[in-house]
Amino acid sequence: MFQKILVPTDFSEKAKSAGRAAINLAKSFGAEITLLHVVDMPDYLFGVPEYAVVPPAELLDAQRTKARKDLEEFLDGETDGIPTHRVLTEGPPA
Repeated sequence: MFQKILVPTDFSEKAKSAGRAAINLAKSFGAEITLLHVVDMPDYLFGVPEYAVVPPAELLDAQRTKARKDLEEFLDGETDGIPTHRVLTEGPPA
């Protein structure tokens, strides 16, 4: 029935619960899982004086680095035996 399951995540506890439900489905149907996180830089950061000393590129790089680490650790060890892809992309999460 299911061959591929997409699990978008914001790394919250609710997202972990949804991910675990997807893992159970994947085990039952022999499906693969794609864990997806979308990096979004809020526009308001660029208009706040406190952030004016940090170039936007550095903020984005720091956010990407943290998101990449969080995605690698998300449900790590719980997807053993299930083909799992981890995708990090940028843009509006919706």
